[in-house]
Amino acid sequence: MRDLSELEYSRALKKFLRGRIEDLRLGTKIRENLCRFCLLRKDFVSKFHQVPTLNYYCYLYCFGSGKLYDWGQLRPYIISFRLILNYSSSQYSFTTTTLITKGQAACLVLGESVTEANRVKCKAIVNGTPFDIVYTSERGNTRPIAIGKVVAERDPFTYLDYPDTPPPCHVDSSSFIETNDSSVPNESSSCALDNVESSSSSCKSTDSYNVIKPTKASVMDLLRIFLTANPASSVKNLYDLKSLTEKDIFNLVIAYIPNVGDSFTANQINKWLTSDGYFGRPKSTRQGYDVIKARSLWVLKPEFMGDAMDRTFNRRTFRQMTRQLTGWITVGYCRKSPSKETPQKRLELLQKMVNSLHVNDLCEKVFVSPICRASSDLLTRDISPTATAQSILKQLRFQNGDMQDFLMFAKTTTSSIRLVVLDYAGLSTNPIDARTFVKYIETDLVHDDQAYLLISFFLYRDVKTIEQIVIDHGHKLESFNRAELNNRKVILKFDCRKAPVKRSSL
Repeated sequence: MRDLSELEYSRALKKFLRGRIEDLRLGTKIRENLCRFCLLRKDFVSKFHQVPTLNYYCYLYCFGSGKLYDWGQLRPYIISFRLILNYSSSQYSFTTTTLITKGQAACLVLGESVTEANRVKCKAIVNGTPFDIVYTSERGNTRPIAIGKVVAERDPFTYLDYPDTPPPCHVDSSSFIETNDSSVPNESSSCALDNVESSSSSCKSTDSYNVIKPTKASVMDLLRIFLTANPASSVKNLYDLKSLTEKDIFNLVIAYIPNVGDSFTANQINKWLTSDGYFGRPKSTRQGYDVIKARSLWVLKPEFMGDAMDRTFNRRTFRQMTRQLTGWITVGYCRKSPSKETPQKRLELLQKMVNSLHVNDLCEKVFVSPICRASSDLLTRDISPTATAQSILKQLRFQNGDMQDFLMFAKTTTSSIRLVVLDYAGLSTNPIDARTFVKYIETDLVHDDQAYLLISFFLYRDVKTIEQIVIDHGHKLESFNRAELNNRKVILKFDCRKAPVKRSSL
C-alpha cells in the first residue's frame, strides 16, 4: 500500500465532501468509518484549508451522533478525526486505528483508570511538568510514553502528539441564551440554559492552559467580551440584541467557566454587573403573577466568540509566541512583602510563584526578592538582604538569584529580555520607578542620597535589554514594550494596589 499524492487526496476528499455521506461508497462505507478516524496527513490538511475550491460547506457525521456540522464549525477540529486514506489496487480502503486523546494517554502513563475526571486530572498533572505524552509509529498510540517536551519538539516526526478531546457538540449562542423577538422576557428565558450544565464542560477543551479559573476578574472579562449595553456603531453588526435574565447570564458564564458555581452564585455575578455600570441595570416586567428582572444587552454573535476568547484569554497564544521567537529570553521575577507568616509559609508561597513562572509562562530564569515591599526602589532592591531573606532564597528551588543577580544578568546578556511578573504589584506599585527600571532615569527623580543616584545611573545603562514586560493576571496576560511605558495611561496601571493579590495562586 502506498500513500496518496496530494492531488489524489484532493480528488478523494472532494468526492465525499461534496455529497451526502450516506450516498458515498468509496471502497468501504465511509459513513461507518468516518466517526473513528481523522486526517493523518497534517501537512496536507494545512494546505487543504487554503484550497478555494474546497473551502465550501461540507457535512460530516461527528462521533456517531448523526448531527451535521458545516465546514466552518468543523475546521478547528478536523485534525481530531484521524481519517487514514490508503491506496491499493486502484481502490481506496480505510485502515482502522484506535482514537486515543491526550487525557486518556495521560491516564495510561500515570496508571489511573480512564474516566472523565481522571482524564482532566492526569492531563493537568502532565501539563504541570516538563514532560509530554507522546507515542511512536512503531509502538502505536496505545503505548504512550512520557519524554521531555524539548525532546518531543526537536523530533516531531518520531514522537507524535495525541489530539486534545474534541467537543461532541458545537456551542451556539442559541443553546444558552433564549432568543426573544421583543425586549420583554418570556417564561422560557429563565430556563434557557437548563441543558447547558451537562454539556458545557464536554464542549470545552480540557487543555490546562485554556482552563479559566473562576475569579471575579475572569468572570467580568468574559462578560465584557460577550455582552455590552451600547456597542459602537462600527461593530454593532457583530451583536444581537437580547433580553437576559440573571440565570441566562450565569449559564453563559458556566458554558465557558464550568466550575464557577463552586465559587460564586448567579446573584453575586448580577450584583457585579450592576455595580460595574457597563452592563446597564435590570428592568422588572410582570408576567402573570410573576415579576421577572432582565437586562437588555447586545450579545456577541457565536461566530465571533471563539476569536474574542482567544484574544482575551491569551495564554496559549503567548506560549506559542514564546517558543517561536528567537533572540529573546523570557525571565520571571516575583517578590513577597513583609508579613506575619512563618518563614516556612513564605517559602511555600514563593515556591508556588516560581513554579508558576516556569511552567505556565515558560520562563527560562526566575529571580526572587524574598522580602521586600512593592513600593521599594527596584534598582536598590536586595542590595542588603536580611539573614531570613538569604535563608529563604537558598531553600527555593529553580530560582536564579535576587534582584541584584537579575541586574547583573541584564548587563551581560545579548538577548532581548521579556520580563514576566505576577500582577502589577509583583514588580512595583510605583509607576515612575517601574518606568525608570525598564527605560531611563527620570530627570525629576530626586533622592537625598547621592550614592543612590550614582548606583541607579550606573545600573540604568545596562537594563535597556528589557524590551517587554508581561503581566500575568492568572486568566490572561498583558504585555507592554519599553516605548509604551512612556504612555501615562499605561504606566499608571502599576499604581494598582487596592487590595492584596494572591500571586501564589495565579
